[in-house]
Amino acid sequence: MTEVYIKLKKFFAIKEKNKKILLDDICEEIICDNNILSKIKNIEIYNYDIKDKEKKIINISQIIKILKDKHNKIFVVNIGEKNTILDFECKNKSKNIFLELLKVFVVFMILFSGAMTAIMSFHNDSQLPKVFENYKRVLFKNKSINDNLITIPYSLGLVSGIIFFFYKFNKKEISFIEKQIELEKKDTYDAIVNKFESDSDN
Repeated sequence: MTEVYIKLKKFFAIKEKNKKILLDDICEEIICDNNILSKIKNIEIYNYDIKDKEKKIINISQIIKILKDKHNKIFVVNIGEKNTILDFECKNKSKNIFLELLKVFVVFMILFSGAMTAIMSFHNDSQLPKVFENYKRVLFKNKSINDNLITIPYSLGLVSGIIFFFYKFNKKEISFIEKQIELEKKDTYDAIVNKFESDSDN
């Protein structure tokens, strides 16, 4: 009995209909003897039909059954996810560039306006103008100076702090945004799997 270690991908994007999904397509890793690998990696796991839904779940138990039917002398060990999600992405779908740019602009303005409103509300609640007046009194002894001498460095410091918080300069470290993206992927994966499981139970 030969052991075959399989690590499934969480998602596999399908670019065309009537596509044969091979074992090698949906696996991040297949660890086994090279002779066995050459025989099993091109085994058809699923044929994505034009009538199928845009998302389809393939369970590890289905894969094990197919492999065992083809090669009964292998022992399959799952070292990754229990499911892989087939996600159809139509590559021939025409996109309106103007509409895409308009969407980006609208989203940008919403985010920019929201961030601007949040910062101004915080400054208003914390009475920042009075804080600046105290800075002028302490640092410049109430001399007549341009307010920009304090507000400009403060604004630059605020922007720099946001950049340092959200962006990683050391490539070996994981940035805050990357962490959020990974959490979003995990939540999306769990939600899809749970929905399919609940639908199959009903």
